[in-house]
Amino acid sequence: MSWEDNEQMLLGNIQSIYYFVPELLLSFFIFIILFMDLLKIDQKVIYALAPLFLLITFMVQTNLDIRSVYLFEGILRYDALGVYFKYFTYIVLFVVVLISLSSNETNTKATTTFGFLPAEYLMLTFGLGIGMILLATSNNMLMTYLAIEFLSLLSYIATGFKFKNKKSNEASLKYVIYGGVASGIMIYGISFLYGMTGSLFYNSIGSFLTNQPTYNVTLFVSILFIYAGLGYKIATIPMHMWCPDVYEGAPTPVTALLSVGPKAAGFILALRLFYEVFSVNFQDITHINWPLFIAIISVFTMTLGNLVAIHQTNLKRLLAYSSIAHAGYVLMGIASISILGQQSVLFYLVVYMLMNFGAFLVVILISNRYGVEEIEDYRGLAWKTPYLGFIAVLMTIFLLSLTGLPPFAGFIGKFYLFSAVIEKGPSYYWLALAGVINSVISLYYYARIIKAMFLEEARTEIALVDGDTQVLGTAILSVLAFFTLLFGIYWGPVFEVITTIFASL
Repeated sequence: MSWEDNEQMLLGNIQSIYYFVPELLLSFFIFIILFMDLLKIDQKVIYALAPLFLLITFMVQTNLDIRSVYLFEGILRYDALGVYFKYFTYIVLFVVVLISLSSNETNTKATTTFGFLPAEYLMLTFGLGIGMILLATSNNMLMTYLAIEFLSLLSYIATGFKFKNKKSNEASLKYVIYGGVASGIMIYGISFLYGMTGSLFYNSIGSFLTNQPTYNVTLFVSILFIYAGLGYKIATIPMHMWCPDVYEGAPTPVTALLSVGPKAAGFILALRLFYEVFSVNFQDITHINWPLFIAIISVFTMTLGNLVAIHQTNLKRLLAYSSIAHAGYVLMGIASISILGQQSVLFYLVVYMLMNFGAFLVVILISNRYGVEEIEDYRGLAWKTPYLGFIAVLMTIFLLSLTGLPPFAGFIGKFYLFSAVIEKGPSYYWLALAGVINSVISLYYYARIIKAMFLEEARTEIALVDGDTQVLGTAILSVLAFFTLLFGIYWGPVFEVITTIFASL
């Protein structure tokens, strides 16, 4: 009996609503924010309620049982992996809302400066969360494409949300152009796949291609075109070129969200596609070694990201190329085609969220205070005031963790990624070696920032823009640094949760 005939697994529209309540709740909160804005309620009140809305959604999700079923006649998958990503998404949105409150680009101070509308910004943020969940839980190629388009359209708007800022407008326009090309190529590849298999559902496509003869060239082109859309979302070679300009031009909290949320959703999609649909058995059908293909993409992605990051002077652009490099590291776990590889990907997404959010929040706090984003402007930062010295120490924790040095969480994340590759045997040792070499390269440009903060003379000509005490931002930064250090020493509970997820799949 096929999965489509199993009534216990395939739920109709009415039955599916029970498992879709958290997403409906997020949508409801979007309308609540809209009506509050129309009623001219104080923007500070709306901002204060947003974290509460996310906490309510999180709690509702915890009351739902975890089982493996297909929702809405099979277009969405509800399973342990999807639930894990939902929790991840709610945490990401919660942190981003708090970061946005801490940033003068996106809080209520930005209204007159940038023509910014906080209520609409929160609606976009919640909408991006819904798009991320739909992408990660999709079980249908058309649903996947629609989720990517939904996520992309909201990302374009969020990137250009400072509509009085030319750099933000330019970044949004470039994002639209790259995204339009990538989505067009992807839907073309999906049409090939549908023509060969007669289905858009992951399970049916995988079953057909495993048991039926197919045209090798057509299948190869189809998968390659679908990868174009996926690669654009996670910013891997050659679909990475939008990333630096968009990250630099977007409001920094939006940059932080784009660097973690949609990318994480893209990697969950990659796990589903390459493990459930384009499985390792496909090598016998297409005569293409897909794990090797992903491994080569991984090496080129991490190498380009790290080498180009060396020459960056703007901290947001440097973190953009760093983000590209880390996408290459995560691809190592996918290339391993193993349970440990999948587990290492999920663990690294959590670790990357902590250290990347932390690094971007430091950029926000310094930008609030001095209005600067260049590495040169961080010279002597640690010695200006005790507060800035504390910020510099926390930034050092995040940068060393991004490098992958102990005793920080980034080291454990990379350890599991490298272990998954080494587990494949001697034929994949070169991939682990490439990862180690790239980590050493990354130390150079991360250490350059640390050197500027601690070992160089401070720039006295930089004027203070906003001297207010940034209590909320500093508190969030401290929490992120604490967990970055904690998960480098005691990471067992997180990995046990991930192990339980794959035991139930």
